[in-house]
Amino acid sequence: MSSPYPAGELLAELCLNKFDTLPKTGKPTNKEWTILAGVVQYDENRKESKVVALGAGTKCIGRSKLCSGGLILNDSHAEVLARRALLRYFYAELRKAIENKLSIFQWNAEKLFFTLKRELSFHFISTQTPCGDACIEDESCDEESIETPNKKPKLVCDELVQKDFGKTLLNDSEVVYTGAKLIGEHSDLLQQFVGVVRTKPGRGDRTLSMSCSDKLSRWNVLGVQGALLDTLLDKPIYFETLTFCCSRSNEKSIRRAI
Repeated sequence: MSSPYPAGELLAELCLNKFDTLPKTGKPTNKEWTILAGVVQYDENRKESKVVALGAGTKCIGRSKLCSGGLILNDSHAEVLARRALLRYFYAELRKAIENKLSIFQWNAEKLFFTLKRELSFHFISTQTPCGDACIEDESCDEESIETPNKKPKLVCDELVQKDFGKTLLNDSEVVYTGAKLIGEHSDLLQQFVGVVRTKPGRGDRTLSMSCSDKLSRWNVLGVQGALLDTLLDKPIYFETLTFCCSRSNEKSIRRAI
């Protein structure tokens, strides 16, 4: 059965093209690399797609460097930054709706909530498998044994990207296999346990930020809108598809983790 949404290759290309149009400040040089994540909004009625959020980065602040005043961003992984940018987009669109301007949201006077227009959907793209459980392959787990929720986003996991900008994209040989530390009492915090929650990063000072695998899993259950927006909307907003630049061998691990 064909998907009603654009192919993962097209969504990835849109994000890469948008990244190319941004100023050079903060981008990796020819000797550097980073991870890029983005969110594409698709209008089913108009058959139009547009990038509404982008994030790039691999940094995360350790516990010892946290700011009690909230002036330092704790988690700067690309996936998390893209989602934060998406929330800013949602807030801006809600303001437009309040001011009776054209917006992705509509006020429902009967339910006293804002509703997302039915024809719109959101699609997540990342140039690497998210850190944490999604990076760990379990050879004993076959596809028939993976439990998945009744409503799950379409997962596209393949070598999607044809372009290269300063080694921003990683080859399969460069994939990080954990990128996070186990929670709990373990002799080795980097052990390859399956189905266990983790914090970032894999090396250095432990952080209080959950791995991207765990965060994507949470968004897949509770929605991406967060607690504040949840009080204003009639229902959660989910990513309808997830697209990752990775090998096919990672697909089972991603499905299990997310």
